Amino acid sequence: MSLSGQQCKQLQVALIGTFTNTSSLEQMLEAEMNNDFLMKILAASVAE
Repeated sequence: MSLSGQQCKQLQVALIGTFTNTSSLEQMLEAEMNNDFLMKILAASVAE
């Protein structure tokens, strides 16, 4: 799955608003999504 820059930002904002801490976000992503996706999202958060 490839997201545009705007879509990535919208997803990031939605995830940050939904999860109260990084740990709960990581747990959901590890359970529901590909681990590579988790790394990309976390890297994008750090890059800002």
